[in-house]
Amino acid sequence: MSQNPKRPGSRDISELKARLGLKKGAAAGGAAQPKQRNGAGVVPPPGLNLPPPPGVKPAGQQIPDASDDPFGAMNAMAQMGAVQRAPEIVIVNDGKPVESVSTGDRMAKIGKYAAIAIVPLVLGLLIGQISKDAKNYNGGLAGAKAIHADIKGIKDRLGELKNSFESTGSIKDRKVAEELSKEIAANKEIAKNKEIVFRVKQNTFNAELSAKVMIFYSMVENIEELIVDHEASAKQEENAIKAADAAAASASPKEGDALAQGGVQYHYGLILTNPSEEEAGKGDPQAARIAEIGAPLCSGKASSSGSCPDGDVSGFLYRFGTGTWSQGDIVPPGGLAPGEAFPLKKIITLAPSDALDALVKGADGTVAQVAYFKRLMKIYDKVKEAYEYADALEKVLNKKSQESSKFTWFM
Repeated sequence: MSQNPKRPGSRDISELKARLGLKKGAAAGGAAQPKQRNGAGVVPPPGLNLPPPPGVKPAGQQIPDASDDPFGAMNAMAQMGAVQRAPEIVIVNDGKPVESVSTGDRMAKIGKYAAIAIVPLVLGLLIGQISKDAKNYNGGLAGAKAIHADIKGIKDRLGELKNSFESTGSIKDRKVAEELSKEIAANKEIAKNKEIVFRVKQNTFNAELSAKVMIFYSMVENIEELIVDHEASAKQEENAIKAADAAAASASPKEGDALAQGGVQYHYGLILTNPSEEEAGKGDPQAARIAEIGAPLCSGKASSSGSCPDGDVSGFLYRFGTGTWSQGDIVPPGGLAPGEAFPLKKIITLAPSDALDALVKGADGTVAQVAYFKRLMKIYDKVKEAYEYADALEKVLNKKSQESSKFTWFM
């Protein structure tokens, strides 16, 4: 009895295909023919991986047709997945979003490069600031030296002017000081370079030293203003003083005259009058009147020399204003007993005084003399004060100007 041999499991596969709806119509009167794939004549059973025939190059993992061998297709796909395993990805949760981790890493790199760039920049700024401060200090030191040199020169000129005041007796003797006025006028610009205090740096000075420098230049400027005022008025005042001195000289007795020997300062005296009714009718007042004293009387005669050869003076001529000369007796200083009343119609000498000087010299000369010598004394006082101030200040500036300069990094 002949049998038609069948591949093991073919019935089961047919039934499975039928159930799955995968079975296709077969040729009439015969079983379905297996398909040929990739030159292979036989589809291997499910799960069986046969080596390729000799001379045939493996084509890699072959996946059976799922319509023919669904189980084999699934097994082949599983094996391929096992061979080509995807790389593992290890996920670590550090509590930060992925974007934060990426941004932080990028910022760290930026910060590193920024630090590399900033360090030399900061060093450059520090060095530049140090050099700038040193340069400013050295500029202030140069300014201190310039101010010291200028104040020393001003002090020397003040000293010369001070010596000129002290070497002349004009102020003390109240005489016209023409030579002194010329020297004063020559120093009307004592501080020729005083603008230096505003031009140079003073950043090495403390507040006290800066204030002292400004005070000194203010003192010198005040002296210059006084000198300018003196120069403007001195010539006119000197002429008025000379005229007044001439008037005083003409009103003073000469040395050896009888009046001078009697201690009389000027040819002026006082006469007390208390006229009778008849005399009053002639215009004589009841008053004390200033009279000009003339020549002395020698044995009743007027002396042309101003004195008597034997010293026997019997009286003096006198007059009121520009009137006629009259003869009268004189009461010399100390000529009365203590407490004795002054007699009438006798010449009473006048005691020296500023009022008498002003009377003799005239108003113009007196005013000119007062203003002239008052201004000279003020200039002298200011010069002396400024000289002493400059002497102390110059010592401080000398010490300051000798300080060492600072390194400036070639700036």
